[in-house]
Amino acid sequence: RQVAEAIASVLAVEVTIVDEDLRRIAGTGCFAGTVGDKLDKATVFAQVLREGKCFVIANPREDSACKTCEVKKECVEHAEVCCPILLDKKIIGIIALVAFNEIQRKTLLAQPDGLLDFLQRMADLLSSKVVEAERIVQLKNIQQQMTTVLNTVQEGIIAVDRKGIIVDLNTSAAKMLHVDKNEVVGTDLAQQLSGLPIGNILETGRDFNNHEVFRLFKGRRIYYIISVKPWLDGSDVRGAVATLRELSEVRKFVS
Repeated sequence: RQVAEAIASVLAVEVTIVDEDLRRIAGTGCFAGTVGDKLDKATVFAQVLREGKCFVIANPREDSACKTCEVKKECVEHAEVCCPILLDKKIIGIIALVAFNEIQRKTLLAQPDGLLDFLQRMADLLSSKVVEAERIVQLKNIQQQMTTVLNTVQEGIIAVDRKGIIVDLNTSAAKMLHVDKNEVVGTDLAQQLSGLPIGNILETGRDFNNHEVFRLFKGRRIYYIISVKPWLDGSDVRGAVATLRELSEVRKFVS
């Protein structure tokens, strides 16, 4: 919709975009009220889907591409330029520029080759947006899966950024620390656990394994065994992940 509106405002013609099922997903002007409607299979758009090539229709109703259109007698278009939207060589939709008066028609037909090149670039832009949206969905799914896994393990897991600020922790860590997750995210890990040289760990990029730290809770000390592994990007430390166990539980397991 944003792409359609941007093109329409620049070229002063109407824009419509349909998907591979010929369902209108965006449109300006008279097309805006028909978003969600499905186009007839006898339209030029169906031909674009079949042949996968661009069309410039200078004379609607008379053009050979309009011969099979069942609604050409009611067509009020003065000209049309349409182009397939490709993703991995598969047509996933169509973008079209449409003129409804002679001024708009002259705009479309003044430089057809340049306009087709522009429209193909817009189609590529839409295709890249689809790829981006799919990747975001994939990343969200992976994140949800990882969150589920992390929240099922008994060890406490805490992630910090390069400054030692907590960016996330699992359910077990929040339970061991006796905190609400939302309250500690954004705080310094060193303030939550005494005896943890997180600054030095992040500075050197060296692992910190099985060390004893403690936390004050309601006037008493709770001791933990902690290991910290820095997250490296080449030689640059980007953050770290700490694993945490209550010392009392470790002693029960050992005994």
